[in-house]
Amino acid sequence: MAFSLEQATRAQRPLLAVMLSDCLRELGADGDYPYLPLYWREVGRYPYLILSDRQTAGFALVRCLDSATVEMAEFYVKPEWRRTGLGQRAAHALFTQHPGGWSLSVSPENPRGLAFWRAVIPAGATTEPLSAPDATMQLRFSSPPR
Repeated sequence: MAFSLEQATRAQRPLLAVMLSDCLRELGADGDYPYLPLYWREVGRYPYLILSDRQTAGFALVRCLDSATVEMAEFYVKPEWRRTGLGQRAAHALFTQHPGGWSLSVSPENPRGLAFWRAVIPAGATTEPLSAPDATMQLRFSSPPR
């Protein structure tokens, strides 16, 4: 299985938007995502497509919160590509491409997502609920430079 991670072009935005809708639907979230167009307009936002054998298998939306922290705003692997190692490869490629401090949030209603991220992020990452015990879990870690 040939893996690649490519920055999505403006022409690929509709493809990414369809997957984003699928992702939000899976999470039980409202389908409105007003930030998507900003990934092609604002500096420090990066839309990626996850490819396997040149087929689109998912996407990632990454943004720089400040000079020291990168956020995984959204990350999605299509169901047919899950549990193949593709998501792990994509996450590690993103961590390598954007070294430094990272932050990502996972809903407690997404236990598979939380298990995935805990398995993928480097050992020693800090985890903290954002507010109440059932609130979104925030994971913070550092990715070393290449």
